[in-house]
Amino acid sequence: MSFLRRLPLAVPVVALVCAAGAVPQDGAVLPVATCKQLAPREFQLTVTLLNCGADLAVDYAAFIHFDRTRAGERLYNEPAPGPRPLVAPTTSSAWAADEVTVIEFPPVTLPASIRHEVFVKVGLWDAAHGIRLTLRG
Repeated sequence: MSFLRRLPLAVPVVALVCAAGAVPQDGAVLPVATCKQLAPREFQLTVTLLNCGADLAVDYAAFIHFDRTRAGERLYNEPAPGPRPLVAPTTSSAWAADEVTVIEFPPVTLPASIRHEVFVKVGLWDAAHGIRLTLRG
């Protein structure tokens, strides 16, 4: 996991964690995730990806998962607009060596049933090959 950032929400505390996977051959992709609180249990995540020389052969999808644990995969799969895996396509195979890509995910509302920490895992996913790209931060 590349980085962890705790974000203040009314309840619960949210952490952003990069998801681990295969290491890029020719460089790295550096993620920066920001959170905008819209209401006491509603927020919007924006992920900024800086390509630091990675030569990506496929178009990865950016994702955020809502997890019960810091490590591992115990995902929340609440119905919309609550926590669920969110995915956004990218054109990563065409990224220049210093390109910056900004992805704004739709707003998320935490259901009242969730009364403890939620870990938000951010990553890039190649669905065709089932591979996550390692992000460095």
